[in-house]
Amino acid sequence: MRPKNKIVLYYPPPEPYARNCPPLPMLALARMFEPSRFDVCPINGTTDNEPEKMVIKEISEGNTICAALTCMTGHQIYEALKIARLIRKVNPNLPLVWGGVHPSIEPQTTIKDECVDYVVRGQGESTFRELVECLINKGSPENIKGLTFKSNGNILSTPDRFLDDINLFPPFPWDLVDVRKIIRRDAHWGEYFDYYTSQGCPFDCTFCSEPMFSKRRYTALSPERLVSELEMLTKRYGVRTFRFVDSEFFIRKKDTLEFCENIVKRKLDIQLIGLNGRIDSLLSFDERTWNLFYRAGIRQMLIGAESGDQLVLSILRKRIKVEDTFRLFEIASKHHIALFVSLMTGVPGVDNQREFSATIELLDKMLKKDYTSVYNAFIFHYTPYPGSALYGEAIRHGFKPPSTLEGWADFNLFNTRIPWVKKAQKTRAMFITRYILARFTGRERPQNPIIRFLHTLIYKPIDAIFRWRWKHRFFDHSWLERKFIDTINGCIPLFRGGYLRELKRRWIVSRKSNLKIHYKNNK
Repeated sequence: MRPKNKIVLYYPPPEPYARNCPPLPMLALARMFEPSRFDVCPINGTTDNEPEKMVIKEISEGNTICAALTCMTGHQIYEALKIARLIRKVNPNLPLVWGGVHPSIEPQTTIKDECVDYVVRGQGESTFRELVECLINKGSPENIKGLTFKSNGNILSTPDRFLDDINLFPPFPWDLVDVRKIIRRDAHWGEYFDYYTSQGCPFDCTFCSEPMFSKRRYTALSPERLVSELEMLTKRYGVRTFRFVDSEFFIRKKDTLEFCENIVKRKLDIQLIGLNGRIDSLLSFDERTWNLFYRAGIRQMLIGAESGDQLVLSILRKRIKVEDTFRLFEIASKHHIALFVSLMTGVPGVDNQREFSATIELLDKMLKKDYTSVYNAFIFHYTPYPGSALYGEAIRHGFKPPSTLEGWADFNLFNTRIPWVKKAQKTRAMFITRYILARFTGRERPQNPIIRFLHTLIYKPIDAIFRWRWKHRFFDHSWLERKFIDTINGCIPLFRGGYLRELKRRWIVSRKSNLKIHYKNNK
Protein backbone atom coordinates (compact mmCIF):
# COMPACT_ATOMS: atom_id res chain seq x y z
CA MET A 1 0.00 0.00 0.00
CA ARG A 2 1.32 3.45 -0.96
CA PRO A 3 1.88 5.80 1.99
CA LYS A 4 -0.54 8.68 2.33
CA ASN A 5 0.54 12.15 1.32
CA LYS A 6 1.10 14.19 4.49
CA ILE A 7 0.19 17.87 4.84
CA VAL A 8 1.27 19.80 7.94
CA LEU A 9 -0.92 22.80 8.83
CA TYR A 10 0.22 25.23 11.54
CA TYR A 11 -2.00 27.79 13.28
CA PRO A 12 0.17 30.40 15.08
CA PRO A 13 -1.03 32.22 18.24
CA PRO A 14 -2.56 35.57 17.18
CA GLU A 15 -1.41 37.24 20.44
CA PRO A 16 1.24 36.38 23.07
CA TYR A 17 -1.41 35.40 25.62
CA ALA A 18 -3.75 33.70 23.15
CA ARG A 19 -5.03 30.28 24.16
CA ASN A 20 -7.84 27.90 23.20
CA CYS A 21 -8.18 29.50 19.76
CA PRO A 22 -9.94 27.26 17.24
CA PRO A 23 -7.77 26.78 14.12
CA LEU A 24 -10.66 27.51 11.74
CA PRO A 25 -8.41 28.48 8.78
CA MET A 26 -6.56 25.17 9.07
CA LEU A 27 -9.78 23.16 9.31
CA ALA A 28 -11.08 25.00 6.26
CA LEU A 29 -8.08 23.72 4.29
CA ALA A 30 -8.13 20.24 5.83
CA ARG A 31 -11.72 19.57 4.73
CA MET A 32 -10.62 19.65 1.08
CA PHE A 33 -8.52 16.47 1.34
CA GLU A 34 -9.83 12.90 1.32
CA PRO A 35 -8.66 10.90 4.36
CA SER A 36 -8.08 7.90 2.08
CA ARG A 37 -5.31 9.75 0.22
CA PHE A 38 -4.04 12.37 2.65
CA ASP A 39 -2.79 12.51 6.20
CA VAL A 40 -3.60 16.07 7.27
CA CYS A 41 -1.87 17.15 10.50
CA PRO A 42 -3.19 20.42 11.96
CA ILE A 43 -1.04 21.80 14.79
CA ASN A 44 -2.47 24.54 16.99
CA GLY A 45 0.00 26.92 18.61
CA THR A 46 -2.61 28.01 21.20
CA THR A 47 -3.58 24.57 22.50
CA ASP A 48 -0.91 21.97 21.67
CA ASN A 49 1.95 21.43 24.10
CA GLU A 50 5.36 22.10 22.56
CA PRO A 51 4.08 22.76 19.02
CA GLU A 52 7.65 23.20 17.75
CA LYS A 53 8.48 19.59 18.61
CA MET A 54 5.20 18.45 17.04
CA VAL A 55 6.04 20.24 13.79
CA ILE A 56 9.53 18.69 13.66
CA LYS A 57 8.10 15.25 14.30
CA GLU A 58 5.44 15.54 11.59
CA ILE A 59 7.71 16.93 8.86
CA SER A 60 10.31 14.26 9.61
CA GLU A 61 7.94 11.34 9.18
CA GLY A 62 6.04 10.01 6.20
CA ASN A 63 5.62 11.45 2.74
CA THR A 64 5.28 15.14 3.64
CA ILE A 65 4.20 17.24 0.65
CA CYS A 66 4.29 20.71 2.22
CA ALA A 67 3.74 22.76 5.36
CA ALA A 68 1.16 25.57 5.39
CA LEU A 69 0.95 28.52 7.77
CA THR A 70 -1.68 31.23 8.20
CA CYS A 71 -1.32 34.69 9.68
CA MET A 72 -3.01 38.01 10.22
CA THR A 73 -1.01 41.23 10.32
CA GLY A 74 0.79 41.53 13.65
CA HIS A 75 2.09 39.06 16.24
CA GLN A 76 0.91 36.02 14.30
CA ILE A 77 3.59 36.78 11.69
CA TYR A 78 6.31 36.49 14.33
CA GLU A 79 4.94 33.14 15.52
CA ALA A 80 4.61 31.84 11.95
CA LEU A 81 8.14 32.94 11.03
CA LYS A 82 9.54 31.19 14.09
CA ILE A 83 8.02 27.89 12.94
CA ALA A 84 8.87 28.46 9.28
CA ARG A 85 12.55 29.02 10.14
CA LEU A 86 12.55 25.86 12.20
CA ILE A 87 11.06 23.88 9.31
CA ARG A 88 13.57 25.38 6.88
CA LYS A 89 16.44 24.33 9.16
CA VAL A 90 15.18 20.77 9.65
CA ASN A 91 13.93 20.17 6.10
CA PRO A 92 15.27 22.84 3.72
CA ASN A 93 13.51 21.41 0.65
CA LEU A 94 10.00 21.21 2.09
CA PRO A 95 7.71 23.75 0.34
CA LEU A 96 6.37 26.42 2.71
CA VAL A 97 2.92 27.79 1.82
CA TRP A 98 1.59 30.95 3.47
CA GLY A 99 -2.00 32.15 3.46
CA GLY A 100 -4.47 34.21 5.45
CA VAL A 101 -5.20 37.91 5.64
CA HIS A 102 -1.70 39.38 5.70
CA PRO A 103 -0.11 37.33 2.90
CA SER A 104 -3.22 38.10 0.82
CA ILE A 105 -2.99 41.88 1.23
CA GLU A 106 0.83 42.00 1.16
CA PRO A 107 1.84 39.15 -1.18
CA GLN A 108 4.96 40.85 -2.54
CA THR A 109 6.72 41.52 0.78
CA THR A 110 5.58 38.11 2.03
CA ILE A 111 6.95 36.09 -0.90
CA LYS A 112 10.33 37.86 -0.68
CA ASP A 113 11.04 36.25 2.69
CA GLU A 114 13.39 33.29 2.45
CA CYS A 115 10.95 31.14 4.44
CA VAL A 116 8.09 31.59 1.97
CA ASP A 117 7.77 29.58 -1.25
CA TYR A 118 4.10 30.13 -2.12
CA VAL A 119 1.46 32.67 -1.11
CA VAL A 120 -2.20 31.68 -1.37
CA ARG A 121 -4.18 34.89 -1.84
CA GLY A 122 -7.76 35.28 -0.64
CA GLN A 123 -10.02 32.27 -0.14
CA GLY A 124 -7.62 29.38 0.18
CA GLU A 125 -9.56 26.12 -0.07
CA SER A 126 -9.50 25.53 -3.82
CA THR A 127 -6.16 27.24 -4.47
CA PHE A 128 -4.36 25.22 -1.80
CA ARG A 129 -5.95 21.98 -2.95
CA GLU A 130 -4.79 22.56 -6.52
CA LEU A 131 -1.31 23.54 -5.34
CA VAL A 132 -0.94 20.32 -3.33
CA GLU A 133 -1.93 18.23 -6.36
CA CYS A 134 0.57 20.23 -8.42
CA LEU A 135 3.37 19.51 -5.91
CA ILE A 136 2.51 15.80 -5.89
CA ASN A 137 2.58 15.62 -9.69
CA LYS A 138 5.61 17.93 -9.94
CA GLY A 139 3.69 20.20 -12.28
CA SER A 140 3.73 23.96 -12.91
CA PRO A 141 1.60 26.22 -10.67
CA GLU A 142 1.20 28.90 -13.35
CA ASN A 143 -2.41 27.92 -14.08
CA ILE A 144 -3.54 27.97 -10.44
CA LYS A 145 -5.54 31.13 -9.72
CA GLY A 146 -4.88 33.15 -6.58
CA LEU A 147 -1.21 32.18 -6.21
CA THR A 148 2.05 34.13 -5.85
CA PHE A 149 5.26 32.10 -6.04
CA LYS A 150 8.97 32.06 -6.86
CA SER A 151 10.19 30.63 -10.14
CA ASN A 152 13.83 30.67 -11.29
CA GLY A 153 14.62 33.73 -9.20
CA ASN A 154 11.49 35.60 -10.33
CA ILE A 155 8.25 36.35 -8.48
CA LEU A 156 5.11 35.42 -10.39
CA SER A 157 1.45 36.07 -9.55
CA THR A 158 -1.49 34.38 -11.23
CA PRO A 159 -4.90 36.08 -11.66
CA ASP A 160 -7.10 36.45 -8.60
CA ARG A 161 -9.52 33.69 -7.68
CA PHE A 162 -12.98 34.90 -6.78
CA LEU A 163 -14.84 33.35 -3.87
CA ASP A 164 -16.27 29.89 -4.37
CA ASP A 165 -19.64 29.12 -2.78
CA ILE A 166 -18.72 27.65 0.62
CA ASN A 167 -21.82 25.45 0.48
CA LEU A 168 -19.89 23.41 -2.10
CA PHE A 169 -17.19 22.64 0.47
CA PRO A 170 -17.39 19.68 2.89
CA PRO A 171 -18.01 20.30 6.62
CA PHE A 172 -15.09 20.94 8.94
CA PRO A 173 -13.26 17.74 10.01
CA TRP A 174 -13.63 18.27 13.76
CA ASP A 175 -12.20 14.82 14.42
CA LEU A 176 -8.73 16.17 13.51
CA VAL A 177 -8.62 18.36 16.65
CA ASP A 178 -9.39 17.97 20.34
CA VAL A 179 -12.58 20.03 20.39
CA ARG A 180 -12.63 20.36 24.18
CA LYS A 181 -9.39 22.34 23.94
CA ILE A 182 -10.89 24.94 21.63
CA ILE A 183 -14.06 25.53 23.60
CA ARG A 184 -13.48 28.93 25.13
CA ARG A 185 -14.82 30.53 28.30
CA ASP A 186 -16.29 33.93 29.03
CA ALA A 187 -17.09 35.20 32.53
CA HIS A 188 -20.57 36.24 31.38
CA TRP A 189 -21.53 33.72 28.68
CA GLY A 190 -19.74 30.68 30.07
CA GLU A 191 -18.37 28.13 27.58
CA TYR A 192 -18.64 29.18 23.95
CA PHE A 193 -17.49 28.04 20.54
CA ASP A 194 -16.03 30.25 17.78
CA TYR A 195 -17.56 29.59 14.38
CA TYR A 196 -17.76 31.33 11.04
CA THR A 197 -20.76 31.17 8.75
CA SER A 198 -19.52 33.18 5.78
CA GLN A 199 -16.50 34.52 3.92
CA GLY A 200 -15.96 37.97 2.47
CA CYS A 201 -17.87 41.24 2.66
CA PRO A 202 -19.44 43.34 -0.14
CA PHE A 203 -18.94 46.71 1.57
CA ASP A 204 -16.11 49.20 1.01
CA CYS A 205 -15.18 50.70 4.40
CA THR A 206 -12.05 52.72 3.69
CA PHE A 207 -10.07 51.54 6.74
CA CYS A 208 -10.68 47.81 6.21
CA SER A 209 -8.48 45.24 4.47
CA GLU A 210 -11.42 42.96 3.66
CA PRO A 211 -12.10 44.52 0.21
CA MET A 212 -8.51 43.63 -0.76
CA PHE A 213 -8.85 40.11 0.64
CA SER A 214 -12.24 39.12 -0.83
CA LYS A 215 -12.56 41.68 -3.67
CA ARG A 216 -15.93 42.69 -2.14
CA ARG A 217 -17.41 39.26 -2.84
CA TYR A 218 -19.47 37.38 -0.25
CA THR A 219 -20.53 33.78 0.28
CA ALA A 220 -22.42 32.29 3.22
CA LEU A 221 -23.70 28.93 4.41
CA SER A 222 -27.34 28.33 3.61
CA PRO A 223 -29.68 28.78 6.62
CA GLU A 224 -30.57 25.08 6.58
CA ARG A 225 -26.95 23.90 6.57
CA LEU A 226 -25.90 26.43 9.21
CA VAL A 227 -28.63 25.40 11.65
CA SER A 228 -27.86 21.71 11.05
CA GLU A 229 -24.16 22.24 11.80
CA LEU A 230 -24.92 24.16 15.00
CA GLU A 231 -27.32 21.41 16.06
CA MET A 232 -24.64 18.78 15.40
CA LEU A 233 -22.02 20.67 17.44
CA THR A 234 -24.48 21.14 20.30
CA LYS A 235 -25.38 17.45 20.44
CA ARG A 236 -21.85 16.13 19.92
CA TYR A 237 -19.89 18.48 22.18
CA GLY A 238 -22.51 19.94 24.52
CA VAL A 239 -21.84 23.55 23.52
CA ARG A 240 -24.79 25.94 23.85
CA THR A 241 -23.16 29.28 23.06
CA PHE A 242 -21.64 30.16 19.68
CA ARG A 243 -19.66 33.27 18.79
CA PHE A 244 -19.85 34.04 15.09
CA VAL A 245 -16.59 35.55 13.79
CA ASP A 246 -17.81 36.66 10.36
CA SER A 247 -16.87 40.01 8.84
CA GLU A 248 -20.62 40.66 8.50
CA PHE A 249 -23.53 38.38 9.38
CA PHE A 250 -26.71 40.31 8.49
CA ILE A 251 -26.05 40.92 4.79
CA ARG A 252 -28.81 38.74 3.31
CA LYS A 253 -32.04 39.69 5.00
CA LYS A 254 -34.02 36.71 3.75
CA ASP A 255 -31.36 34.23 4.89
CA THR A 256 -31.13 35.90 8.30
CA LEU A 257 -34.88 35.52 8.85
CA GLU A 258 -34.89 31.92 7.63
CA PHE A 259 -31.94 31.07 9.89
CA CYS A 260 -33.68 32.46 12.99
CA GLU A 261 -36.99 30.82 12.11
CA ASN A 262 -35.25 27.44 11.71
CA ILE A 263 -33.67 27.73 15.16
CA VAL A 264 -37.06 28.49 16.71
CA LYS A 265 -38.76 25.73 14.72
CA ARG A 266 -36.18 23.11 15.79
CA LYS A 267 -36.31 24.39 19.40
CA LEU A 268 -32.53 24.67 19.62
CA ASP A 269 -31.60 25.88 23.09
CA ILE A 270 -28.55 27.96 22.12
CA GLN A 271 -27.11 31.44 22.56
CA LEU A 272 -25.52 33.43 19.75
CA ILE A 273 -22.97 36.16 20.48
CA GLY A 274 -20.55 38.35 18.54
CA LEU A 275 -22.76 38.61 15.44
CA ASN A 276 -21.17 41.40 13.41
CA GLY A 277 -23.63 43.79 11.84
CA ARG A 278 -23.54 47.13 10.07
CA ILE A 279 -25.69 49.72 11.75
CA ASP A 280 -27.60 50.57 8.57
CA SER A 281 -28.34 46.87 7.96
CA LEU A 282 -29.59 46.29 11.51
CA LEU A 283 -31.78 49.40 11.41
CA SER A 284 -33.59 47.98 8.37
CA PHE A 285 -35.13 45.15 10.43
CA ASP A 286 -38.60 45.69 11.85
CA GLU A 287 -39.96 45.07 15.35
CA ARG A 288 -41.12 41.54 14.55
CA THR A 289 -37.65 40.58 13.34
CA TRP A 290 -35.95 41.94 16.46
CA ASN A 291 -38.32 39.84 18.56
CA LEU A 292 -37.37 36.87 16.39
CA PHE A 293 -33.66 37.59 16.97
CA TYR A 294 -34.14 37.20 20.71
CA ARG A 295 -36.29 34.07 20.37
CA ALA A 296 -33.57 32.53 18.17
CA GLY A 297 -31.00 33.02 20.94
CA ILE A 298 -29.19 36.16 19.74
CA ARG A 299 -27.88 37.81 22.90
CA GLN A 300 -25.01 40.01 21.75
CA MET A 301 -24.01 41.81 18.55
CA LEU A 302 -20.81 43.52 17.45
CA ILE A 303 -21.28 46.89 15.77
CA GLY A 304 -18.69 49.12 14.12
CA ALA A 305 -19.93 52.44 15.46
CA GLU A 306 -16.39 53.75 14.76
CA SER A 307 -16.92 57.42 15.67
CA GLY A 308 -19.15 60.12 17.09
CA ASP A 309 -17.85 62.55 14.47
CA GLN A 310 -19.88 62.78 11.27
CA LEU A 311 -16.91 63.76 9.12
CA VAL A 312 -15.05 60.61 10.20
CA LEU A 313 -18.07 58.42 9.44
CA SER A 314 -18.21 59.91 5.95
CA ILE A 315 -14.47 59.35 5.39
CA LEU A 316 -14.86 55.73 6.50
CA ARG A 317 -17.89 55.25 4.18
CA LYS A 318 -20.09 53.93 6.98
CA ARG A 319 -23.23 55.38 5.32
CA ILE A 320 -24.82 56.33 8.64
CA LYS A 321 -25.45 59.40 10.78
CA VAL A 322 -24.08 59.65 14.32
CA GLU A 323 -27.61 59.50 15.70
CA ASP A 324 -28.19 56.17 13.92
CA THR A 325 -25.77 54.49 16.33
CA PHE A 326 -27.75 55.64 19.36
CA ARG A 327 -31.03 54.71 17.69
CA LEU A 328 -29.75 51.16 17.13
CA PHE A 329 -28.54 51.04 20.73
CA GLU A 330 -32.05 51.89 21.96
CA ILE A 331 -33.62 49.19 19.78
CA ALA A 332 -31.13 46.53 20.92
CA SER A 333 -31.54 47.54 24.57
CA LYS A 334 -35.32 47.30 24.28
CA HIS A 335 -35.00 43.72 23.02
CA HIS A 336 -32.39 42.73 25.64
CA ILE A 337 -29.59 42.26 23.11
CA ALA A 338 -26.24 43.61 24.30
CA LEU A 339 -23.81 45.41 22.01
CA PHE A 340 -20.04 45.19 21.67
CA VAL A 341 -19.24 48.70 20.44
CA SER A 342 -16.11 49.05 18.31
CA LEU A 343 -14.77 52.61 18.04
CA MET A 344 -11.83 54.17 16.25
CA THR A 345 -9.67 57.23 16.69
CA GLY A 346 -6.70 58.68 14.82
CA VAL A 347 -8.06 58.82 11.26
CA PRO A 348 -5.61 60.79 9.04
CA GLY A 349 -6.58 64.27 7.91
CA VAL A 350 -8.99 64.89 10.80
CA ASP A 351 -8.73 66.93 14.01
CA ASN A 352 -8.00 63.99 16.34
CA GLN A 353 -8.92 65.85 19.52
CA ARG A 354 -12.30 66.90 18.12
CA GLU A 355 -13.25 63.47 16.80
CA PHE A 356 -12.03 61.76 19.98
CA SER A 357 -14.17 64.03 22.17
CA ALA A 358 -17.21 63.44 19.94
CA THR A 359 -16.70 59.66 20.19
CA ILE A 360 -16.46 59.83 23.99
CA GLU A 361 -19.72 61.81 24.09
CA LEU A 362 -21.52 59.24 21.95
CA LEU A 363 -20.34 56.40 24.17
CA ASP A 364 -21.26 58.36 27.30
CA LYS A 365 -24.79 58.84 25.96
CA MET A 366 -25.17 55.06 25.60
CA LEU A 367 -23.73 54.32 29.03
CA LYS A 368 -26.07 56.84 30.67
CA LYS A 369 -29.07 55.36 28.90
CA ASP A 370 -28.32 51.73 29.87
CA TYR A 371 -24.75 50.71 30.60
CA THR A 372 -25.79 47.06 31.03
CA SER A 373 -26.62 46.94 27.31
CA VAL A 374 -23.05 47.86 26.38
CA TYR A 375 -21.47 44.44 26.76
CA ASN A 376 -18.09 45.84 25.83
CA ALA A 377 -16.54 48.88 24.16
CA PHE A 378 -13.11 49.25 22.61
CA ILE A 379 -11.44 52.38 21.28
CA PHE A 380 -8.91 51.25 18.70
CA HIS A 381 -6.44 53.40 16.82
CA TYR A 382 -6.77 53.66 13.09
CA THR A 383 -4.34 51.13 11.61
CA PRO A 384 -3.17 51.59 7.99
CA TYR A 385 -3.68 48.22 6.30
CA PRO A 386 -2.28 47.69 2.78
CA GLY A 387 -4.95 47.69 0.11
CA SER A 388 -7.46 49.70 2.13
CA ALA A 389 -8.73 52.91 0.56
CA LEU A 390 -7.22 55.05 3.35
CA TYR A 391 -3.78 53.45 3.07
CA GLY A 392 -2.51 55.97 0.52
CA GLU A 393 -3.82 58.84 2.64
CA ALA A 394 -1.94 57.47 5.65
CA ILE A 395 1.31 57.37 3.65
CA ARG A 396 0.75 60.97 2.49
CA HIS A 397 0.46 61.97 6.14
CA GLY A 398 3.82 60.41 6.99
CA PHE A 399 3.15 56.75 7.71
CA LYS A 400 6.11 54.59 6.72
CA PRO A 401 5.04 50.98 6.10
CA PRO A 402 7.41 48.10 6.92
CA SER A 403 9.36 46.82 3.95
CA THR A 404 9.70 43.21 5.11
CA LEU A 405 7.41 40.45 6.32
CA GLU A 406 9.04 40.48 9.75
CA GLY A 407 8.56 44.24 9.99
CA TRP A 408 4.79 43.77 9.96
CA ALA A 409 4.96 41.52 13.05
CA ASP A 410 4.88 44.50 15.46
CA PHE A 411 1.92 46.04 13.69
CA ASN A 412 -1.44 45.98 15.49
CA LEU A 413 -4.51 47.96 16.56
CA PHE A 414 -2.87 49.33 19.69
CA ASN A 415 0.80 50.14 19.12
CA THR A 416 1.21 51.02 15.44
CA ARG A 417 3.35 54.13 15.00
CA ILE A 418 1.39 56.76 13.10
CA PRO A 419 3.03 60.21 13.10
CA TRP A 420 -0.15 62.33 13.29
CA VAL A 421 -1.17 60.78 16.62
CA LYS A 422 0.93 61.61 19.67
CA LYS A 423 2.01 58.90 22.08
CA ALA A 424 0.04 60.57 24.89
CA GLN A 425 -3.15 60.33 22.82
CA LYS A 426 -2.61 56.62 22.20
CA THR A 427 -1.89 55.96 25.87
CA ARG A 428 -5.06 57.82 26.83
CA ALA A 429 -7.24 55.74 24.50
CA MET A 430 -5.65 52.53 25.78
CA PHE A 431 -6.20 53.59 29.40
CA ILE A 432 -9.87 54.41 28.77
CA THR A 433 -10.49 51.10 26.99
CA ARG A 434 -8.62 48.73 29.31
CA TYR A 435 -9.24 50.36 32.68
CA ILE A 436 -12.08 52.91 32.73
CA LEU A 437 -14.61 51.31 30.36
CA ALA A 438 -13.91 47.95 31.99
CA ARG A 439 -15.68 49.30 35.08
CA PHE A 440 -18.88 49.65 33.03
CA THR A 441 -18.73 46.80 30.55
CA GLY A 442 -17.82 43.14 30.18
CA ARG A 443 -18.17 42.58 33.90
CA GLU A 444 -17.41 39.23 35.47
CA ARG A 445 -20.21 37.60 37.48
CA PRO A 446 -18.68 34.92 39.73
CA GLN A 447 -21.07 32.11 40.62
CA ASN A 448 -19.44 31.11 43.91
CA PRO A 449 -20.89 33.36 46.70
CA ILE A 450 -17.55 33.64 48.54
CA ILE A 451 -15.70 34.61 45.37
CA ARG A 452 -18.52 37.00 44.48
CA PHE A 453 -18.17 38.69 47.90
CA LEU A 454 -14.39 39.07 47.51
CA HIS A 455 -14.86 40.32 43.97
CA THR A 456 -17.29 43.00 45.15
CA LEU A 457 -15.08 43.96 48.08
CA ILE A 458 -12.08 44.51 45.80
CA TYR A 459 -13.73 46.19 42.83
CA LYS A 460 -16.39 48.37 44.44
CA PRO A 461 -13.97 51.18 45.43
CA ILE A 462 -12.10 50.80 42.13
CA ASP A 463 -15.39 51.13 40.25
CA ALA A 464 -16.24 54.31 42.12
CA ILE A 465 -12.88 55.91 41.31
CA PHE A 466 -12.90 55.04 37.62
CA ARG A 467 -16.52 56.04 37.11
CA TRP A 468 -15.70 59.40 38.69
CA ARG A 469 -12.84 59.66 36.21
CA TRP A 470 -15.20 58.97 33.31
CA LYS A 471 -17.80 61.46 34.52
CA HIS A 472 -15.24 64.27 34.82
CA ARG A 473 -13.22 63.21 31.73
CA PHE A 474 -10.12 62.88 33.88
CA PHE A 475 -7.95 60.50 31.89
CA ASP A 476 -4.44 61.49 33.03
CA HIS A 477 -2.76 58.64 34.90
CA SER A 478 0.55 57.14 35.91
CA TRP A 479 2.07 53.77 35.12
CA LEU A 480 1.78 52.93 38.83
CA GLU A 481 -1.99 53.19 38.59
CA ARG A 482 -2.05 50.81 35.65
CA LYS A 483 0.35 48.44 37.40
CA PHE A 484 -1.85 48.38 40.50
CA ILE A 485 -4.97 47.46 38.52
CA ASP A 486 -3.06 44.85 36.52
CA THR A 487 -1.89 43.28 39.78
CA ILE A 488 -5.46 43.19 41.12
CA ASN A 489 -6.73 41.65 37.89
CA GLY A 490 -3.90 39.12 37.98
CA CYS A 491 -5.04 37.89 41.39
CA ILE A 492 -8.48 36.83 40.10
CA PRO A 493 -7.28 33.34 39.01
CA LEU A 494 -6.18 32.77 42.63
CA PHE A 495 -9.78 33.28 43.78
CA ARG A 496 -10.98 30.84 41.13
CA GLY A 497 -8.57 28.16 42.25
CA GLY A 498 -6.48 28.38 39.08
CA TYR A 499 -3.43 30.05 40.61
CA LEU A 500 -0.77 27.48 39.69
CA ARG A 501 -2.21 26.97 36.22
CA GLU A 502 -2.19 30.72 35.58
CA LEU A 503 1.38 31.10 36.88
CA LYS A 504 2.56 28.35 34.55
CA ARG A 505 0.79 29.90 31.55
CA ARG A 506 2.25 33.35 32.24
CA TRP A 507 5.74 31.91 32.69
CA ILE A 508 5.48 30.23 29.28
CA VAL A 509 4.28 33.45 27.61
CA SER A 510 7.02 35.45 29.35
CA ARG A 511 9.59 32.94 28.11
CA LYS A 512 8.33 33.29 24.54
CA SER A 513 8.48 37.10 24.77
CA ASN A 514 12.08 36.96 26.05
CA LEU A 515 13.02 34.68 23.15
CA LYS A 516 11.50 37.19 20.72
CA ILE A 517 13.59 40.01 22.22
CA HIS A 518 16.69 37.81 22.18
CA TYR A 519 16.14 36.98 18.51
CA LYS A 520 15.82 40.64 17.52
CA ASN A 521 18.94 41.63 19.47
CA ASN A 522 21.03 38.87 17.92
CA LYS A 523 19.81 38.90 14.37
